[in-house]
Amino acid sequence: MEFETAYEAIKDVPGWMGIEDCRVIYEYASGLEGLIVEIGSYLGRTTKFLSLIAPQSKIITIDSFKMGCERCFGRTVADCSNVELIKSRSQDVYWTRPIDFLLVDGGHSYTQVKKDINKYLPFVKGVALFHDYTGYLDNQVAYGVKLAVNEIKHPIEKEGGFAVYKK
Repeated sequence: MEFETAYEAIKDVPGWMGIEDCRVIYEYASGLEGLIVEIGSYLGRTTKFLSLIAPQSKIITIDSFKMGCERCFGRTVADCSNVELIKSRSQDVYWTRPIDFLLVDGGHSYTQVKKDINKYLPFVKGVALFHDYTGYLDNQVAYGVKLAVNEIKHPIEKEGGFAVYKK
């Protein structure tokens, strides 16, 4: 699916993944045939986008819905047959499967991002994107994303609001 068509389909779903960050996701996930894992789904904006651009992939999204609305998420992805929700905190999920594309956009504290890195990054065989790498909370406190990602002993690139890890 072309970028413009996919973005048009999700642009009215509330969320923080803007057009430029969707372009980065599109660059790495479009046409992928494999396993996509998304940590943090809020109302399903990015989940649906991933489903549209990688229809041959299985998308597992993990969210406890501490923020967001599970029912709203369900409505957003109702027509996405390749999406599976695990309603849980990411650190409580038992994980052993290889991951082709990982999108980390759950808890933004240093501790939470570090737990996600330690738990899921060893299974990534493709690309991992860490959203809000360049972001700030309340324009005062840096997100823990940058601090945790900077500790990865592997080259990291920056694209848009993401840190990009390539295996």
